[in-house]
Amino acid sequence: MEEAGLTAFVEFRLGNAHELVKTLGFRPDFVFSDADKDWYLQYFLDLRESLLPGGCYTTHNVTDGQAGDKYIDYLQHDPDFTSRIERSSRAGVMVSFKKK
Repeated sequence: MEEAGLTAFVEFRLGNAHELVKTLGFRPDFVFSDADKDWYLQYFLDLRESLLPGGCYTTHNVTDGQAGDKYIDYLQHDPDFTSRIERSSRAGVMVSFKKK
């Protein structure tokens, strides 16, 4: 990150993600989720309110069956988000923008 000049914009944290996402202490404007797939919905629910308006929540592995239909359906029907699936990736990426 330093070589790319991104240290002021990116933060890495080591810990149990099931607990860590609940205690970030800041409001992210971008999230990339590629952790344990059976926890995708809970990660989203834990970060949903703190994501800044206009922020982007992305999820990997949505077309290869790993993300699960419940998660995909939830995001596609969440009235506070606009979501689409980018299929150019082999495993698919859902890109969801929080409405203002």
